[in-house]
Amino acid sequence: MQRKPKGRRGTFIWAVLLLVVGLLAACGPRTARVLPPATATPPPPPSFALAPLAEAAPALIAAERQAARTGNLALLAQIWAEDATIVDGRGTPSPQDDYRWQGRDAILDRYVVAVFPHPPPPLTLPESLPIQADDGEATFQLGQDHWVLVQRDGRWWLYSLAYALGSEP
Repeated sequence: MQRKPKGRRGTFIWAVLLLVVGLLAACGPRTARVLPPATATPPPPPSFALAPLAEAAPALIAAERQAARTGNLALLAQIWAEDATIVDGRGTPSPQDDYRWQGRDAILDRYVVAVFPHPPPPLTLPESLPIQADDGEATFQLGQDHWVLVQRDGRWWLYSLAYALGSEP
């Protein structure tokens, strides 16, 4: 009696085993189709963001400070533009050592990590802000903070904050 080499028999057994496993897997229950998550309707903008610039600017700054003090991330998300920027100049004139947060998500992370644990002091706004406005963009300085607001979709947004910029010697 002549025996077949083990190599062929082992290969045949593995092939049959894989075929059986494949058939069993194909006969199993179908997996449910995963749908993308529904996008939530964003809340309406705060009423002060819809006001004229002279009213909206101080209200946005006051809302930002109050939200920073109280940990109101939802309000901060409603007042910062999607493509906004915050720059911490770290008190030096060189931009190479600046900390920069680009985009709303990064800015909100900044609040959670750096601002909420050590909230800023209360803010007293001046009677009027020295606002320079041009074609849907407004700039002004409040203490050492340089602010830029933009008007989009009929409302005002915080677009840029730069602070601790330092000065040339």
